[in-house]
Amino acid sequence: MESIWTAETKIREREALPGDMEVDAVVIGAGMAGVLSAYYLHKEGVRTVVLEADRIGSGQTKNTTAKITSQHGLLYDRIIQTMGTRKAFAYAWANEEAIDEYERLILEKGIDCDFTRCPSYLYSRTKENPLRREAVAAAKAGINASFETECELPFAVAGAVRFEKQARFDPLKFLAAMAEEVTVYEKTRVHRVVDNRVETDRGCVTARHIRLPFSVCQCTGLLFCADVSGAQLCGGAGRRREDGRHVYGNRPGQAFFPVAGRSAAAWRGQAPYRSKQEGRTV
Repeated sequence: MESIWTAETKIREREALPGDMEVDAVVIGAGMAGVLSAYYLHKEGVRTVVLEADRIGSGQTKNTTAKITSQHGLLYDRIIQTMGTRKAFAYAWANEEAIDEYERLILEKGIDCDFTRCPSYLYSRTKENPLRREAVAAAKAGINASFETECELPFAVAGAVRFEKQARFDPLKFLAAMAEEVTVYEKTRVHRVVDNRVETDRGCVTARHIRLPFSVCQCTGLLFCADVSGAQLCGGAGRRREDGRHVYGNRPGQAFFPVAGRSAAAWRGQAPYRSKQEGRTV
């Protein structure tokens, strides 16, 4: 099962951990969250290494649908109902700031990763009212959100929540550039963490701080990059079809839409809501 990103981008190989060492911080896993964590630690003068069991970006990151968005399903209405508008505003602000931070990094470092600002949509073919409530809630939280009855999908929808100024990019092109700014040891599998020691099959690393970036599988899966103010990359296991389309998930209810000559889709579980971005169904 080949990712569309790994088919087009090859990241430079790194050596394995050469033996025991002592540093200020260890990050386990060289995906998007791990590399960005190490980058920001390094910027603050923290001597940091990243330990990766396989290759940089070889886990969840290589299968992401590559949207950078503050739109995470029917979320803002639920946050307001359970925790209040202030918490929803804080969540929205963190995620919108994260999108800006990705753009800032890409422009500052001149990274060629097809970064594009575009709207993001959450749509349903059957239910309208929950989407209307979500649009109102997102607007209360400070998002530039609206309810729409039309979008560029090739079929009718009951409605869609549109978020303005979201983004998409090529995640591995971005990751390849950012990984050049940090120290990564590949083919170094962590066996266990004991106090301030990280034990691997290549030696032990002692550090004051140990970080385990994480991804949470939810529907297609969400990669949480908390170190870029909370930005989320929505991802899932992908596979390429014989007709050239790239499919995310193996359940019924997928949608396809062309993206620069190819198509992508995402399954959002049993819920009748799906998310897409302009030019890309995700």
